[in-house]
Amino acid sequence: MSQVIEGDDVILFAIIALESALRLEVKTGMKMSSGRTAYSIVKDRYGLKGSKQRVLEQFNQIVNELRIERGLEPKELHTTH
Repeated sequence: MSQVIEGDDVILFAIIALESALRLEVKTGMKMSSGRTAYSIVKDRYGLKGSKQRVLEQFNQIVNELRIERGLEPKELHTTH
């Protein structure tokens, strides 16, 4: 059986996808699209500042708060830095 994502869950899904894109950029330097980087989008939308790694750390905290509000497990960063 499949589930349909609707309502506020659509927004959460989009935010988690943006976090995944930023993780990819930090880890590999690759972008998920040919447009703006996830780093640029996250900085603009959430007013975060710093290096890609620092912005990812800050954004991860924001996303984890949303996950916890929805009853989901937080996802910790596993970095080599």
